[in-house]
Amino acid sequence: MDDHDVRPAANNPARRRRAARHAESRVTRLVEPTPLTADALAPPALPHELEPLAQVIVDAPAAYLAHLLAASEGHVEFAIAMHFDGGGTVPPEWRTPPALPSTNSTVEAIRPPPLEKPTTAEDASWHLEPLPPAPVWAPNDVRAGPPALVWVRAGDMRLADNAALHAAVASGRPIVPVYIEPSAQEQRHWPVQGAAAYWLHHSLNQLQHGYRSLGSALVLRAAVDTGGDSASALLALVYETGAAVVYFNAAYEPWRVASDERAMCMLREEACVCVERCAGNVLFEPWDARPDEQSQSAGFGSVGFFLSAVAHLPPPPPPLPKPSRLRAPSHWPTSLPLRALCLARLPVRRDGTRIDWAAGLRTSWAVGEEGGRAALRRFLANGIRNFESRERFRCDELRTAAISPHVRFGELSARTVRQAVRDTLGAKRTPTFDRRLAWRDLAYWSLWRFPDLADEPFRKHYGAQEWTSDPARLASWQRAGTGFPLVDAALTQLWHIGWMPNYLRHVVAGFLVEFLNVDWRHGERWFHDTLVDADVAINAFMWQNGGHSGFDQWNFVMHPVYAAKACDPEGDYVRRWLPQLAKLPVEYIHCPWEAPFGLRTSARVLFGGERGYPHRVIEDLEAARRLSHDAVMRVRRSEVGKRFVLPSGHEWYELDTGKRVILITRQDYREGSVTREGVEVSGNEIITRQTAEPKWDLRRRERTDMLSRALQDSV
Repeated sequence: MDDHDVRPAANNPARRRRAARHAESRVTRLVEPTPLTADALAPPALPHELEPLAQVIVDAPAAYLAHLLAASEGHVEFAIAMHFDGGGTVPPEWRTPPALPSTNSTVEAIRPPPLEKPTTAEDASWHLEPLPPAPVWAPNDVRAGPPALVWVRAGDMRLADNAALHAAVASGRPIVPVYIEPSAQEQRHWPVQGAAAYWLHHSLNQLQHGYRSLGSALVLRAAVDTGGDSASALLALVYETGAAVVYFNAAYEPWRVASDERAMCMLREEACVCVERCAGNVLFEPWDARPDEQSQSAGFGSVGFFLSAVAHLPPPPPPLPKPSRLRAPSHWPTSLPLRALCLARLPVRRDGTRIDWAAGLRTSWAVGEEGGRAALRRFLANGIRNFESRERFRCDELRTAAISPHVRFGELSARTVRQAVRDTLGAKRTPTFDRRLAWRDLAYWSLWRFPDLADEPFRKHYGAQEWTSDPARLASWQRAGTGFPLVDAALTQLWHIGWMPNYLRHVVAGFLVEFLNVDWRHGERWFHDTLVDADVAINAFMWQNGGHSGFDQWNFVMHPVYAAKACDPEGDYVRRWLPQLAKLPVEYIHCPWEAPFGLRTSARVLFGGERGYPHRVIEDLEAARRLSHDAVMRVRRSEVGKRFVLPSGHEWYELDTGKRVILITRQDYREGSVTREGVEVSGNEIITRQTAEPKWDLRRRERTDMLSRALQDSV
């Protein structure tokens, strides 16, 4: 027995063995109604699954036994422990059994409602009725001249501060807004999918209604229906409408830039129309920033590197106003219904019922431009005032700016966000938030400048790094079953609402790479499928750096337990997303395997099985980190890797211009360098660590279980 194992006095080994023999055969089954005979006055037979309880808790009503079994989530041993923890007697209110239904009765019929997290009603923005295709209802002006086409993309779901729309209005022409769903080939292998596609569907629905409020409409097309790419679809629309000019906002993914170039070339040469590419949803366009050419900062790929490059550029302009009215064209081209784009299809079971995995999105977010502005107002009223402190890391309270889906789909523009923050606090009081916006621009520049960033290691020699080949490790991470509560809570939140705070993205990414030693590209792909704010540039930039192969290796490693001191100091975040651990005290909420048995029993925490909390996927965190560390050092010490290591221990990279730049490298790997404390780095020791709070440090934690207290008292 473990030294800290404290069991209820009545839960002795004999009873545990007796209960265990019956536990394997517990199956909920129907109990036939008592026939109306002379035997009807006899006590009804207990349901089979209650018999193990009845052998220990004698003369207890079936309703009470069913209540215990339900409260312990089907675990007989815990149900027995709960009874004796409560005094070992049946409460008076359970002595009078409730009336049973007249139909077949089960344990469920007498089971009290389970305790669940409070639910929130679905936001009305998800239930807006889709509009019919534009030609059916949209107003037209038969006297109107050649219109201007406004090509709307997935990052343009707004009417305010939309540069392309503003330019079209300024032209004085009638306007035909059009959204073209790009082909798979155009999007390479990074299409908008999963949670992001579901969001896009409903954001498009909101945008259609927004255009309607301006006396206009949004035409919907699919590139595969007209030649297979957006350029061909635009050309067909120009011919159908007689358009004289096409406006669109810039995009920065290399494959989209290539598609834009093809569209501009085709429209100018074949249709002889004017085409104008307007400013996209960034503060500084990548081709204006060019930090690889203009920055004086030595840290290639850092935020300071980017800010140094844009310091000489004019500041971002103020956001543009929303138009008050749009001129209608002489006629509307054919348009698809929104459902034909197949963005929000939910899987269907064999019996025809839907698997509605998106319910959490609808209860957690308000989609569309108005939803984005409401989220920004909430942040300005509360979170922004704590953003310059470490309080922004808290995930048990809404301290961060939960606006990323709205910015990703352009329901909010970066310029609008920047201006709103400055109007609220003043330009000199938001350096941390300004750096976040600069980091976003830096990510877009990075993918624009290095087209393979989402697929291949930027530091090419890291392509030889050895990763684990155990698919079970990746599966445990994806399914929020790692056995580490902070990691699992974050991944559970991701699965339910398509989002998690930025701090926790670093925690779960670090755990996958540094402790499970799984290739960062698996994490990048999972984020792309499950995040509502999935953005190829931002995901690639983050995962490359976290996976050792990016511009700027993370010089920190988030510990799966100790990281909670900044983001979940009281365990409330874990309790919200992992209710099976909710009764554990804060000392054990982030490390339940260290809780004494008696405490786990009273908290109804069981490990393993369908209902229990998962066992840890790895138990020796130090050994796991050592495997990852050694894999990196083998890359650096290889014949190829040695060529890229500088005397300082950092690494270098040669740009396609022939210029060599210094890449920031984690201190642990800089063999031969000297730390600030004067210690020489051997490359064989792990230096970067996150320290523990006393309450989660096994060596310093005060033990509060009964046995430990008794031992302390005896001393």
